[in-house]
Amino acid sequence: MGAANKFPRLYCDTHAGRGVYDLTCAEAQKISEYETGITRIDPSRLPKNFKPYARAIKSYTEPLYPGSAGCISALRQGQDKLHLFELHKGEVKFLRRAYNGARHIVIEQKDGHAHVVDALTQYNGVSPLVLIDPSYEVKTEYAQTAQTARNILASSPNAVVVIWYPVLAGAPRYDALLSGLEGLSCIHSVMDAPFDPLPEKGMIRTGLVIFNAPEGVSHKVETMTELLTRILKTKGD
Repeated sequence: MGAANKFPRLYCDTHAGRGVYDLTCAEAQKISEYETGITRIDPSRLPKNFKPYARAIKSYTEPLYPGSAGCISALRQGQDKLHLFELHKGEVKFLRRAYNGARHIVIEQKDGHAHVVDALTQYNGVSPLVLIDPSYEVKTEYAQTAQTARNILASSPNAVVVIWYPVLAGAPRYDALLSGLEGLSCIHSVMDAPFDPLPEKGMIRTGLVIFNAPEGVSHKVETMTELLTRILKTKGD
């Protein structure tokens, strides 16, 4: 979201969560996933391609850590807008508290899968960036995510659509997602979890799919994935 943008942009998140996370809260402490993730990253030492992410992290005071919506909110400029969906009542409470009625942010307690296309039609002259990042706790959500992406692209062919998904050990549920996207042109990147050897249970990889990526993004994604994998595996050794 650079200052040179002629038109405002729209960031739409189908599953926004809390937006900003407190790493000391009970939920974060329960499984402490952040210990193999964000706490291994020193924002001040990240290379050029990561600078926007580093800037977003630095805009929050520890122990607060921004999720996707938190990062975009920190990086927005001018008339850029955010439209955030979150179905769970408890998460919406935190989300609204984090942004406290900010005029550039719309928060809806709705199923993003079902309502994202309707939301996009509300904005004229706006370039949309849509993130589909559900919990995938229900196995049918992999196929549902693929259908949501197809619905978005059918309605807004120029939308940049980003999908994140987990790969679980011994559970190739993500196959339903990838097969549901067959025939569509996209960037697809996979990163191993920072464990050696990989665990027999839980998440062992993460995947990223991008539609209508700007020119040059494909190479950057490949380079950044390789670098981030090394950082997460070696930090603290």
